[in-house]
Amino acid sequence: MLSKIRHYVDKKTLKSIYYSIFQSHLIYSCLSWAQNLSAIKRLVILQRKAIRLMEFLPRRSHTSKKFNEIGIIKFHDHIKIENCLFINNCINEKVPAIFKDWFTLVFETHNHATRHSNAGTIVIKRYQTKRFGRLSFINSAINHWNYLQKQFKEKIFYNLKTHQLKSLLKKYFIDSYFNDTV
Repeated sequence: MLSKIRHYVDKKTLKSIYYSIFQSHLIYSCLSWAQNLSAIKRLVILQRKAIRLMEFLPRRSHTSKKFNEIGIIKFHDHIKIENCLFINNCINEKVPAIFKDWFTLVFETHNHATRHSNAGTIVIKRYQTKRFGRLSFINSAINHWNYLQKQFKEKIFYNLKTHQLKSLLKKYFIDSYFNDTV
């Protein structure tokens, strides 16, 4: 659809068509099924192909700067944003009570100050298994949260409202694409 219509519409309309036809299917419920990054490799390839089609790029050209120019989030980064938004909602008790104890901030675990206690990081739980522990959704989400929290030393994520956090992370990722070469 994108390859046929790109000749007849402007960039803004093409971006709207991308969001409605492609992106909506790509991100639907990705919080639950897209945590294993090796399993979503094909979807990442399809997203890059869609960007190449929209921008009339050659088949093997790099797309990162085009993601920046168009203002579209890469699928890997969208998953990171969704993980952070879920944790933010859990910490601020905007989700059902069953998720209440899934995430614990470091400063809640003890009374003395540590280098991570004021940073807004989350305690990483120790697991014995790889599949249901270290590679689980919870551990993946915590790793994304803690990594991104380190990038924003002056901003504590759990103090932000959902829409503020989402726009902050989107801007961070889109700006980071300018220097990428992949």
